[in-house]
Amino acid sequence: MISQTVLRRFRVVGLMLGLVLVALMAATSLKAQDAAPPAAPAVAGELLVFDWNKPVTKAQHGFPWDKPPKQNGNWVSPVNYAGGTIHFRAQVFSMPVKKSMRLQFCFWQFRNTRETCSQTKIITVGQTVTWSQPLLGMWKKNNRQLDWTKPRDRNGVAIKNMAGKAVSDYSNWNWNGENPDQWYPLNMRFTVVVVEKGKTFSGWQNY
Repeated sequence: MISQTVLRRFRVVGLMLGLVLVALMAATSLKAQDAAPPAAPAVAGELLVFDWNKPVTKAQHGFPWDKPPKQNGNWVSPVNYAGGTIHFRAQVFSMPVKKSMRLQFCFWQFRNTRETCSQTKIITVGQTVTWSQPLLGMWKKNNRQLDWTKPRDRNGVAIKNMAGKAVSDYSNWNWNGENPDQWYPLNMRFTVVVVEKGKTFSGWQNY
């Protein structure tokens, strides 16, 4: 007949073996994670610089932006993005009252003293619009180019009515005659990719 002391010893040994097995399984799992392939790198020669994918509310004042901007820094060297092409994709999913509008993308620098903006594009609910232009060919406030070797303060989208007026309450604009409750929340996605000089855009299927 097995004594209680022997039974206790068997239980202790069994517990220790169980703990060792758990530790071995955890180590194996970590090694498997370490061996997993890394996430696919970004497309060479391209930068995703903006990707707004949520509703724009009145709290954004008609200018949804990110601050600080993504991929901010020297766009002249070592990679010349400034001399390349900037690509835009706008998608409007819903808004309180269906309207046509003009959307425009802008960069701001040096406390908003420098500003450069894309062409405006007309879009309405349910549409997707894409366009592109040379980065250095964008409109410039006071005809002053941004210093592309220096970071930008922010970048974002200007939401405008069909008259080209911002649907915003900044600068005493008072929504420029529009009823903001008919515009916001405006559920949209706006994506911007810059492609370095001499390269061809890989396509929106990658974004």
